[in-house]
Amino acid sequence: MRLLHVLNPVKMPEDHELEWTQKMVFESMRQARERSNLQIGLLASSFEEDASFIPDYFVTLPFLERSVQDLGNFSDKRKLPLITDILKAAYDYSQDGDYLIYTNADILVLPQFYEYIQNFFENDLGDALIVNRRRIGQEYKRVEDLPMVWSEIGKSHPGFDCFVFKRELFPQMVLGNVCIGIPYIGVTLAHNIFALAERPVYKPDLHLTVHMGMEVLWKSNQELYNHNFAEFKKNNAALKPKYKLEKFPYSELSFFERIMKWGLNPSLPIKTEIELEGKGLSQRWRYYLNEIRWKLIQK
Repeated sequence: MRLLHVLNPVKMPEDHELEWTQKMVFESMRQARERSNLQIGLLASSFEEDASFIPDYFVTLPFLERSVQDLGNFSDKRKLPLITDILKAAYDYSQDGDYLIYTNADILVLPQFYEYIQNFFENDLGDALIVNRRRIGQEYKRVEDLPMVWSEIGKSHPGFDCFVFKRELFPQMVLGNVCIGIPYIGVTLAHNIFALAERPVYKPDLHLTVHMGMEVLWKSNQELYNHNFAEFKKNNAALKPKYKLEKFPYSELSFFERIMKWGLNPSLPIKTEIELEGKGLSQRWRYYLNEIRWKLIQK
Protein backbone atom coordinates (compact mmCIF):
# COMPACT_ATOMS: atom_id res chain seq x y z
CA MET A 1 0.00 0.00 0.00
CA ARG A 2 1.32 3.44 -0.93
CA LEU A 3 -0.13 6.63 0.52
CA LEU A 4 0.28 10.12 -0.92
CA HIS A 5 -0.41 12.76 1.74
CA VAL A 6 -0.67 16.30 0.38
CA LEU A 7 -1.16 19.63 2.10
CA ASN A 8 -0.68 23.30 1.22
CA PRO A 9 2.09 24.89 3.32
CA VAL A 10 2.16 28.67 3.44
CA LYS A 11 5.04 30.81 4.69
CA MET A 12 4.03 33.13 7.51
CA PRO A 13 5.86 35.58 9.81
CA GLU A 14 7.77 33.79 12.57
CA ASP A 15 5.47 34.97 15.36
CA HIS A 16 2.29 34.01 13.49
CA GLU A 17 0.15 31.21 14.93
CA LEU A 18 0.00 29.35 11.63
CA GLU A 19 3.80 29.44 11.29
CA TRP A 20 4.53 27.48 14.46
CA THR A 21 1.46 25.30 13.99
CA GLN A 22 2.66 24.17 10.58
CA LYS A 23 6.10 23.29 11.93
CA MET A 24 4.41 21.00 14.42
CA VAL A 25 2.20 19.57 11.65
CA PHE A 26 5.25 18.75 9.51
CA GLU A 27 7.03 17.01 12.37
CA SER A 28 3.92 15.05 13.37
CA MET A 29 3.65 13.71 9.82
CA ARG A 30 7.35 12.83 9.71
CA GLN A 31 7.20 10.90 12.96
CA ALA A 32 4.01 9.09 11.94
CA ARG A 33 5.65 8.05 8.67
CA GLU A 34 8.75 6.78 10.50
CA ARG A 35 6.59 4.65 12.78
CA SER A 36 4.74 2.91 9.92
CA ASN A 37 6.07 0.33 7.47
CA LEU A 38 4.25 1.88 4.51
CA GLN A 39 5.47 3.79 1.51
CA ILE A 40 4.25 7.29 2.28
CA GLY A 41 4.87 10.30 0.11
CA LEU A 42 4.67 13.56 2.06
CA LEU A 43 3.74 16.11 -0.60
CA ALA A 44 3.66 19.90 -0.50
CA SER A 45 1.58 21.76 -3.07
CA SER A 46 2.30 25.47 -2.73
CA PHE A 47 3.08 28.72 -4.46
CA GLU A 48 6.71 29.43 -5.32
CA GLU A 49 7.03 32.13 -2.65
CA ASP A 50 6.24 29.55 0.04
CA ALA A 51 8.82 26.98 -1.09
CA SER A 52 11.53 27.97 1.41
CA PHE A 53 9.22 27.02 4.28
CA ILE A 54 8.78 23.40 3.11
CA PRO A 55 10.91 20.83 5.02
CA ASP A 56 13.37 18.78 2.99
CA TYR A 57 11.60 15.53 3.88
CA PHE A 58 8.59 16.69 1.86
CA VAL A 59 8.36 16.40 -1.92
CA THR A 60 7.78 19.87 -3.36
CA LEU A 61 5.29 19.48 -6.20
CA PRO A 62 5.24 21.81 -9.24
CA PHE A 63 4.24 25.23 -7.99
CA LEU A 64 0.62 26.30 -8.11
CA GLU A 65 -0.08 28.87 -10.81
CA ARG A 66 -3.47 30.30 -9.88
CA SER A 67 -5.49 31.28 -6.85
CA VAL A 68 -8.98 32.50 -6.06
CA GLN A 69 -7.74 36.02 -6.85
CA ASP A 70 -7.70 35.04 -10.54
CA LEU A 71 -11.44 34.46 -10.36
CA GLY A 72 -12.70 37.79 -9.04
CA ASN A 73 -11.93 41.13 -7.44
CA PHE A 74 -12.18 40.29 -3.74
CA SER A 75 -11.59 42.69 -0.84
CA ASP A 76 -9.67 39.91 0.94
CA LYS A 77 -6.46 39.70 -1.10
CA ARG A 78 -5.16 36.44 0.31
CA LYS A 79 -3.75 34.15 -2.36
CA LEU A 80 -5.86 31.12 -1.54
CA PRO A 81 -5.32 28.12 -3.85
CA LEU A 82 -8.06 25.98 -5.36
CA ILE A 83 -8.50 22.50 -3.92
CA THR A 84 -8.73 20.95 -7.40
CA ASP A 85 -5.23 22.26 -8.25
CA ILE A 86 -3.73 20.89 -5.04
CA LEU A 87 -5.23 17.43 -5.54
CA LYS A 88 -4.31 17.35 -9.22
CA ALA A 89 -0.68 18.04 -8.35
CA ALA A 90 -0.73 15.09 -5.95
CA TYR A 91 -2.57 12.90 -8.46
CA ASP A 92 -0.03 13.71 -11.20
CA TYR A 93 2.96 13.10 -8.93
CA SER A 94 2.84 9.32 -9.09
CA GLN A 95 0.73 6.66 -10.73
CA ASP A 96 1.84 4.20 -8.06
CA GLY A 97 -0.10 5.81 -5.22
CA ASP A 98 -3.00 3.72 -3.93
CA TYR A 99 -4.65 6.40 -1.79
CA LEU A 100 -4.58 10.19 -1.62
CA ILE A 101 -4.77 11.94 1.73
CA TYR A 102 -5.61 15.63 2.05
CA THR A 103 -5.48 17.52 5.34
CA ASN A 104 -5.58 21.21 6.11
CA ALA A 105 -2.18 22.71 6.90
CA ASP A 106 -3.12 23.23 10.56
CA ILE A 107 -4.07 19.60 11.25
CA LEU A 108 -1.58 17.55 13.26
CA VAL A 109 -1.62 13.77 13.00
CA LEU A 110 -1.04 11.32 15.82
CA PRO A 111 1.82 8.78 15.62
CA GLN A 112 -0.54 5.93 14.68
CA PHE A 113 -2.26 7.92 11.91
CA TYR A 114 -0.86 6.03 8.91
CA GLU A 115 -1.02 2.69 10.71
CA TYR A 116 -4.72 3.23 11.34
CA ILE A 117 -5.29 3.98 7.65
CA GLN A 118 -3.36 0.86 6.70
CA ASN A 119 -5.44 -1.33 9.01
CA PHE A 120 -8.68 0.32 7.90
CA PHE A 121 -8.17 -0.57 4.25
CA GLU A 122 -6.45 -3.91 4.78
CA ASN A 123 -9.42 -5.01 6.86
CA ASP A 124 -11.77 -3.82 4.10
CA LEU A 125 -13.73 -1.53 6.41
CA GLY A 126 -14.52 0.85 3.55
CA ASP A 127 -13.04 2.40 0.43
CA ALA A 128 -12.82 6.04 1.62
CA LEU A 129 -12.39 7.64 5.02
CA ILE A 130 -13.24 11.02 6.54
CA VAL A 131 -11.82 11.73 10.00
CA ASN A 132 -12.84 14.68 12.16
CA ARG A 133 -10.27 16.39 14.31
CA ARG A 134 -10.04 16.78 18.05
CA ARG A 135 -9.79 20.35 19.41
CA ILE A 136 -7.29 21.34 22.09
CA GLY A 137 -6.00 24.63 23.51
CA GLN A 138 -3.22 26.73 22.03
CA GLU A 139 -0.71 26.59 24.86
CA TYR A 140 1.69 24.33 22.92
CA LYS A 141 3.84 26.11 20.36
CA ARG A 142 7.02 24.04 19.92
CA VAL A 143 7.85 20.84 18.11
CA GLU A 144 9.14 19.55 21.44
CA ASP A 145 5.58 19.86 22.78
CA LEU A 146 4.20 17.20 20.44
CA PRO A 147 3.94 14.52 23.17
CA MET A 148 1.78 16.95 25.15
CA VAL A 149 -0.39 17.65 22.11
CA TRP A 150 -0.87 13.96 21.39
CA SER A 151 -1.79 13.28 25.03
CA GLU A 152 -4.65 15.82 25.09
CA ILE A 153 -8.02 14.15 24.46
CA GLY A 154 -9.61 17.49 23.59
CA LYS A 155 -13.12 17.92 22.24
CA SER A 156 -14.82 16.78 19.05
CA HIS A 157 -15.39 19.01 16.02
CA PRO A 158 -18.11 18.68 13.36
CA GLY A 159 -16.07 19.99 10.42
CA PHE A 160 -14.39 17.90 7.72
CA ASP A 161 -10.63 18.40 7.32
CA CYS A 162 -9.03 14.97 6.75
CA PHE A 163 -9.87 12.90 3.68
CA VAL A 164 -8.50 9.56 2.47
CA PHE A 165 -9.67 8.10 -0.84
CA LYS A 166 -8.50 5.97 -3.74
CA ARG A 167 -6.27 7.88 -6.12
CA GLU A 168 -8.42 6.78 -9.07
CA LEU A 169 -11.37 8.69 -7.61
CA PHE A 170 -9.87 12.13 -8.24
CA PRO A 171 -10.65 12.43 -11.99
CA GLN A 172 -14.33 11.85 -11.20
CA MET A 173 -14.50 14.58 -8.57
CA VAL A 174 -16.55 17.73 -9.15
CA LEU A 175 -14.66 20.43 -7.26
CA GLY A 176 -15.24 23.53 -9.38
CA ASN A 177 -13.33 26.60 -8.21
CA VAL A 178 -13.67 26.09 -4.47
CA CYS A 179 -10.71 27.59 -2.62
CA ILE A 180 -9.17 26.36 0.61
CA GLY A 181 -9.18 28.35 3.85
CA ILE A 182 -12.84 29.34 3.50
CA PRO A 183 -16.01 27.46 4.55
CA TYR A 184 -17.38 24.88 2.09
CA ILE A 185 -13.96 23.45 1.23
CA GLY A 186 -14.44 20.47 3.58
CA VAL A 187 -18.12 20.15 2.70
CA THR A 188 -17.22 20.03 -0.99
CA LEU A 189 -14.66 17.24 -0.57
CA ALA A 190 -16.92 15.29 1.76
CA HIS A 191 -19.87 15.36 -0.64
CA ASN A 192 -17.64 14.18 -3.48
CA ILE A 193 -16.61 11.22 -1.35
CA PHE A 194 -20.21 10.49 -0.31
CA ALA A 195 -21.22 10.53 -3.96
CA LEU A 196 -18.33 8.73 -5.64
CA ALA A 197 -16.94 6.21 -3.15
CA GLU A 198 -18.76 2.90 -2.89
CA ARG A 199 -18.37 2.52 0.87
CA PRO A 200 -17.36 5.83 2.45
CA VAL A 201 -16.85 5.84 6.20
CA TYR A 202 -17.22 8.89 8.44
CA LYS A 203 -15.38 8.85 11.78
CA PRO A 204 -16.28 11.88 13.92
CA ASP A 205 -14.72 10.78 17.22
CA LEU A 206 -11.35 9.14 16.54
CA HIS A 207 -8.31 10.43 18.42
CA LEU A 208 -6.28 10.54 15.21
CA THR A 209 -5.91 14.20 14.20
CA VAL A 210 -5.61 17.38 16.27
CA HIS A 211 -6.27 21.09 15.77
CA MET A 212 -4.94 23.65 18.21
CA GLY A 213 -7.78 26.06 18.86
CA MET A 214 -11.22 25.46 20.34
CA GLU A 215 -13.31 27.40 17.85
CA VAL A 216 -15.93 25.53 15.81
CA LEU A 217 -17.24 28.26 13.54
CA TRP A 218 -15.12 31.19 12.48
CA LYS A 219 -15.77 34.39 10.60
CA SER A 220 -14.52 34.62 7.03
CA ASN A 221 -14.58 37.20 4.29
CA GLN A 222 -18.17 37.40 3.05
CA GLU A 223 -17.19 37.70 -0.62
CA LEU A 224 -14.99 34.60 -0.51
CA TYR A 225 -17.65 32.78 1.51
CA ASN A 226 -20.21 33.63 -1.17
CA HIS A 227 -17.80 32.46 -3.86
CA ASN A 228 -17.28 29.06 -2.24
CA PHE A 229 -20.97 28.67 -1.46
CA ALA A 230 -21.91 29.37 -5.09
CA GLU A 231 -19.30 26.87 -6.29
CA PHE A 232 -20.52 24.26 -3.82
CA LYS A 233 -24.11 24.64 -5.02
CA LYS A 234 -23.02 24.01 -8.62
CA ASN A 235 -20.90 21.03 -7.61
CA ASN A 236 -23.68 19.68 -5.41
CA ALA A 237 -26.18 19.82 -8.27
CA ALA A 238 -23.80 17.84 -10.49
CA LEU A 239 -23.15 15.21 -7.82
CA LYS A 240 -26.74 14.85 -6.60
CA PRO A 241 -27.75 12.06 -9.02
CA LYS A 242 -25.07 9.87 -7.39
CA TYR A 243 -26.12 10.48 -3.80
CA LYS A 244 -27.51 7.60 -1.76
CA LEU A 245 -28.86 8.05 1.73
CA GLU A 246 -26.95 5.07 3.12
CA LYS A 247 -23.59 6.65 2.21
CA PHE A 248 -24.19 9.81 4.27
CA PRO A 249 -23.38 10.29 7.96
CA TYR A 250 -26.04 9.21 10.46
CA SER A 251 -27.86 7.04 7.88
CA GLU A 252 -27.84 4.15 10.37
CA LEU A 253 -29.91 6.15 12.87
CA SER A 254 -33.66 6.46 13.05
CA PHE A 255 -35.42 9.06 10.89
CA PHE A 256 -35.86 11.61 13.68
CA GLU A 257 -32.29 11.16 14.96
CA ARG A 258 -30.94 11.67 11.45
CA ILE A 259 -32.95 14.84 10.90
CA MET A 260 -31.84 16.24 14.26
CA LYS A 261 -28.15 15.57 13.64
CA TRP A 262 -28.27 16.85 10.06
CA GLY A 263 -29.99 20.01 11.27
CA LEU A 264 -27.40 20.61 14.00
CA ASN A 265 -24.27 19.77 11.98
CA PRO A 266 -23.04 22.90 10.12
CA SER A 267 -21.04 20.73 7.69
CA LEU A 268 -24.11 18.90 6.32
CA PRO A 269 -26.54 21.12 4.37
CA ILE A 270 -29.95 20.06 5.62
CA LYS A 271 -31.65 20.68 2.26
CA THR A 272 -29.63 17.93 0.56
CA GLU A 273 -30.34 15.49 3.35
CA ILE A 274 -34.09 16.24 3.34
CA GLU A 275 -34.14 15.60 -0.42
CA LEU A 276 -32.42 12.26 0.16
CA GLU A 277 -35.02 11.37 2.78
CA GLY A 278 -37.79 12.18 0.30
CA LYS A 279 -36.12 10.17 -2.42
CA GLY A 280 -35.79 7.17 -0.10
CA LEU A 281 -39.40 7.45 1.03
CA SER A 282 -40.59 7.63 -2.57
CA GLN A 283 -38.59 4.51 -3.46
CA ARG A 284 -40.05 2.60 -0.50
CA TRP A 285 -43.62 3.57 -1.42
CA ARG A 286 -43.08 2.48 -5.03
CA TYR A 287 -41.75 -0.84 -3.79
CA TYR A 288 -44.76 -1.45 -1.54
CA LEU A 289 -47.26 -0.40 -4.21
CA ASN A 290 -45.61 -2.65 -6.79
CA GLU A 291 -45.72 -5.55 -4.35
CA ILE A 292 -49.48 -5.01 -3.96
CA ARG A 293 -49.89 -4.87 -7.75
CA TRP A 294 -47.97 -8.12 -8.29
CA LYS A 295 -50.02 -9.92 -5.61
CA LEU A 296 -53.25 -8.76 -7.20
CA ILE A 297 -52.08 -9.92 -10.63
CA GLN A 298 -51.16 -13.35 -9.23
CA LYS A 299 -54.62 -13.94 -7.77
